[in-house]
Amino acid sequence: MTMAIKGFPKGTDIRTHRFLAYNLDQVNSFLPRIYFESNGLHQYNREKILKGLLLYLAKAETIDIWNFIEIDTKKLSQEFIGVDVSNLHRNLEEPYQKKEIRLRLEESGLKGAKLEQELEARIRELKESKTEYYFESVLEDILYRMQSVPLKLKMKSVDANSTTYDTENNLLIKNIRVSVDNSRKGKIRYFIRPTNFYFDSLNRSWVFQNSESARKLLKKNKNDTRLYDLYTFIVSLKEDCRKKNLACQPANFDFLCNIASVTEYKAEKRKKNKLIEMLKVIVETSEHLDDMIVNWDYKSEESNYRYQPIFYFDARKHQGNYVEQKEWFLEKTYTTFLFYLFEDHYPDVLTLESRRQGFQQWLSDTRTDLPHKCEVAKKAVKCVYDLDLEATDPAIVSYVETGNPYKLNVKAGYHKMVS
Repeated sequence: MTMAIKGFPKGTDIRTHRFLAYNLDQVNSFLPRIYFESNGLHQYNREKILKGLLLYLAKAETIDIWNFIEIDTKKLSQEFIGVDVSNLHRNLEEPYQKKEIRLRLEESGLKGAKLEQELEARIRELKESKTEYYFESVLEDILYRMQSVPLKLKMKSVDANSTTYDTENNLLIKNIRVSVDNSRKGKIRYFIRPTNFYFDSLNRSWVFQNSESARKLLKKNKNDTRLYDLYTFIVSLKEDCRKKNLACQPANFDFLCNIASVTEYKAEKRKKNKLIEMLKVIVETSEHLDDMIVNWDYKSEESNYRYQPIFYFDARKHQGNYVEQKEWFLEKTYTTFLFYLFEDHYPDVLTLESRRQGFQQWLSDTRTDLPHKCEVAKKAVKCVYDLDLEATDPAIVSYVETGNPYKLNVKAGYHKMVS
């Protein structure tokens, strides 16, 4: 069980970058996949090492005054990735540093055999150099890429007059320090200094995770990271709910399928069933998500898909009997949908705190924007009760004005279940 940490939600002990949850496609394509066999038992890819490394950095216990973090390769491989440390030290035939040198030689006009001869000479010089280092192992190549190749991130910001979409290129590592111990059979120690972007973005926008759950999910499958990717996205949804004081969040079905890598299935029902299997594993592994329930009944009018799952958090505390749980689902779904309606109608309310205050006042005044609120209630009722009602239906209007779902329960037949 995770010890409570001041300022952290119950069951969590680390902060990770929010951009990972919403830019998983960019993170996944950051490193070209290379599969190699380990003792003939399984295949492995560098994408998993990269995410294990980012998780390791989030959990790092010691950072010196220059912001350097030492990488314990044995701990990284065994505790965060689930492979033998020799996998990290295996040399690549074409590391990124070699590709950079090749590209520069091609730009200088060299071709064919002359290019290859000069390339091998440059590599030999690097290996023999007393001032430079050749990054050729699997781990070294990842570190070198993190220092050399910008990660392309998609950002969205909203102000009173517009919504802005930005694409930023950012490096994750500023310095790499390699220490070779000549007296201990060439033992190599790695120290990295993350960029200001790495620290600034972590302090500006983060999600809370449980490091033990995250590591278990990352190690769960030997050749992919989809359970961990899905977990990262879910905890970001929960963090959104926490910040906005909501209890549920809808998610895009197609986006979930991409994260979970179930796009190879053609039937949507097959995709849904696979997602349910994966979500079950995540909940069983993550104590701080055992309050999560997913409703698959809702079909958004704007969606091309049969399903649009809605994630409810803190739900198991409100199970009660069937009718009571349905009423709780309806209340939280309606409130969440109303929050998004409020943000659309009143974009000039900028800060999170002022949005909360304004939203509560607007929510309490049931007559303001009544037709719009009834449209939202109609969607929520369809989602939770699977009733197709008009927004002007007396049961809908009554619920918006009083918050009492009795008339809706009557229409759904639930009143007969209450003694």
